[in-house]
Amino acid sequence: MASDKMLGSFDQKSAPEDNDLLVEYDASASKVKNVKFGGVWNWIVKKLTSAVINELQTSSKNVVGAINELNSNLPGMEFLTRTITAKSEKVYDLQINVTEYIIFSIWSEDRMGWQYTVTRGVSGIEATQNWAICFFGNPTGNFTFKVAVLKIK
Repeated sequence: MASDKMLGSFDQKSAPEDNDLLVEYDASASKVKNVKFGGVWNWIVKKLTSAVINELQTSSKNVVGAINELNSNLPGMEFLTRTITAKSEKVYDLQINVTEYIIFSIWSEDRMGWQYTVTRGVSGIEATQNWAICFFGNPTGNFTFKVAVLKIK
């Protein structure tokens, strides 16, 4: 390996610039070479980028493809409309499956003062778990609900 005498003395610098030369010992050729700092920096960036891309938890192994894949896997917001014809029951199935959707907002345009809560219930022969409206009292009439939901993937 090269000794300090072979290298001579050097001034210290606080921040390297792209055109500055670095001294590199080439082990395969057993000699000392000068390398521009910008070239070493580009090599480091390529190595880091390659390592990061290989660790992506996506099928696409490039940055733009990975971002697009991750964005497509986000839960989608949907707006649903449900009309209930209330007779004498207190609980009405909204036909919104709890394993597929999360309700984050619900409002009625025509509830005529009737109070309600949203609850989780079971309906149908398959015992599907759906979101339901539970009225306080026994309202009658048609009630239209606007429901904002997140689709669970």
